[in-house]
Amino acid sequence: MKLNQLNKHINMLIIELKINLRNNLVKMLLLLATIAVCFESFYILPKDQLIGNSIAFSSWITQMFIIVGVCCGIIIAGEESSKVKETLCSVGAEQLNIICKIEMAFIESVLLMFISVILIFISFINLKAYSILYIASFKYIIFYWIMPFGLSCLMGIIVSLFLNGKMRYIFGSFAMIFMGPMMPTILEPLMDTRTSLYKYISVFNTGTLYASRPINLMFGYYMPIERIVIDIIIFIGLLIIILSKTYKKIYVEISCFFIGFLIIGVAIVMNFNFVKSNYDYDTAMNIYNAYSKETTTNDINNDYKIKHVDININNARLDKKMEFEVNYSIESNCDVSYITFMLYHGFSIKNISINNQQITFSQKEDLVKVNHDFNAGKMNTVHITYVGIPILQMYFDKKNWILPSYFAWYPMKGTNEHIVSGNDLFELNFFSEKNDGDILYKVSYQGKGKPISNLNNMQSYEWEGYADGVTLMSSLWIKELNANGNKFIVPILCKNYETNIEKYDNDFSKFRKLIGEHQSNDKYTYFFVSDVTYIGHGEKVNVYNNHSVVEITKGYCDGSMLSNPNIGLYALIDDEYLKGALDENLKYIYKGAYITMLVNQKKVDKSQLVRSLNDIYNLYVENAGYSTYTELVLQIQKCMSNESNERQQLFMNELAELIKNNSEIDEILDFVEAYND
Repeated sequence: MKLNQLNKHINMLIIELKINLRNNLVKMLLLLATIAVCFESFYILPKDQLIGNSIAFSSWITQMFIIVGVCCGIIIAGEESSKVKETLCSVGAEQLNIICKIEMAFIESVLLMFISVILIFISFINLKAYSILYIASFKYIIFYWIMPFGLSCLMGIIVSLFLNGKMRYIFGSFAMIFMGPMMPTILEPLMDTRTSLYKYISVFNTGTLYASRPINLMFGYYMPIERIVIDIIIFIGLLIIILSKTYKKIYVEISCFFIGFLIIGVAIVMNFNFVKSNYDYDTAMNIYNAYSKETTTNDINNDYKIKHVDININNARLDKKMEFEVNYSIESNCDVSYITFMLYHGFSIKNISINNQQITFSQKEDLVKVNHDFNAGKMNTVHITYVGIPILQMYFDKKNWILPSYFAWYPMKGTNEHIVSGNDLFELNFFSEKNDGDILYKVSYQGKGKPISNLNNMQSYEWEGYADGVTLMSSLWIKELNANGNKFIVPILCKNYETNIEKYDNDFSKFRKLIGEHQSNDKYTYFFVSDVTYIGHGEKVNVYNNHSVVEITKGYCDGSMLSNPNIGLYALIDDEYLKGALDENLKYIYKGAYITMLVNQKKVDKSQLVRSLNDIYNLYVENAGYSTYTELVLQIQKCMSNESNERQQLFMNELAELIKNNSEIDEILDFVEAYND
């Protein structure tokens, strides 16, 4: 009996397959999808500056697959005439017929998957792509091309089964448009971005969240597990709605329909929350709202020394969050009733204890106040546990994340202005106080991935060493290069680094000795990472005693940029003299003046000078509204021409203090004029 039923099922599926293959419209639609993939594989991909980058921009293919999927679903379910349906019903084959239609949608999805994967892989072979791109692109095609196609195909079947006439075309068109990622992207610029309507028109989107985000140099394609889970839930809901047609009893059919509809509703709510918590605009607005409030407080006490920091990271939790357990030994410089430290407010503090005794604490944005009687000169062990994930795109998944030194992922000295928004909503600057000297750090890690640190690798997933900051990162998309005994951690997608890192290291080491009193460590680590704050500035260097975090964008992925590391020189000046300064114009003038001084003293080559003081003066003259800055540049030029080398350095040191303390421009101008008198 079961064998007869199976044969009947197979025969009906074969008939269904033949009917669809004979349909010229189905063949035309599948051919159209194939042509789109061919265009992507053999025309767009070979033009990529970064191999595989255009796949991240392939939302137009997702949209086309969805349109094709809805059309194919309508054709699959609407192929039979009313007489054929009556015949199937009379022989008890109506239920089997609906199941075969679901299987037909699956077959078409698999067929399209094989076509897409084979064509993309052929292109990768011609381009000599890295092996990781094959795996990542396969996942991307499954999640963002084929899965939306399959879901839209099921939606087409539902439209055809439950609707007739014009309603079929209205709902079919709605599904074609709003189940894809292109419509929200097209509509958003036409709307007031302050309302952030993107999340409201993206609730039905089954494709990627971003239609225009390039591949991440450090983490690859953006494929969050939440999005995949949401699509699976939608699939279950659609499947239940279709299978409701297999029940003869009307109340069972209606019940199944509403259960499926409810499941899809849950998925839509989850999708809305996902977009709200991951969409760039909302993420940036949350940060802006947190830090735009007036948070000035006198309850800051950083008058203590950190002697030792022990950090344990647990990234093996079932949820997305990382769990941190930190022990650090501190010595207060005076008798106080509290101390403060910085910790990113996105981390939820579980408890804090001092010398094994639970204590009370308060948190205002990133400033944590710990209440305890600290005696001068006495050592105290502070224990803190907290959970959460880092800010913005520092965290992709369990295997791909970065915890950079400039970000308060562990307790740091500082103020409640750890993160400051720039002129642009997405431009974030991170501030924390420099340690009085190198601290002994011990770091251990549990979880997926293979983290790399600027500290010495003691054994598997354990690091130790003296440093003024700790960077820890894990990524499947990076490689390690070496020059002059120093390490370069570079994205594998970047080119020509091997031939340029030695000169970069020589120049940067020279600058480190020239600016301030940076120690020349035996080993230095450079982390070349993607721009984790969306600023898009090209290159930004965060400098520490034994490592640097160099943020680069796609335009700087060619290693030839390393031949002139003047931005590294600017970063060293920033780090040594301008830490905490907020006026970008004053910082720009100071760095131009400082490098002009070094060039005049023949300490650096003129090629390191992007703009001389005279060029900066002309720039401000040409732009109205900067008269005070123009006069300041003129006065600094006068000072530079009249003073000796020693007096110039003394002047630059005093000027830096005023800028770093965010003095008013008029006060700074008065200081420079007085210096010239």
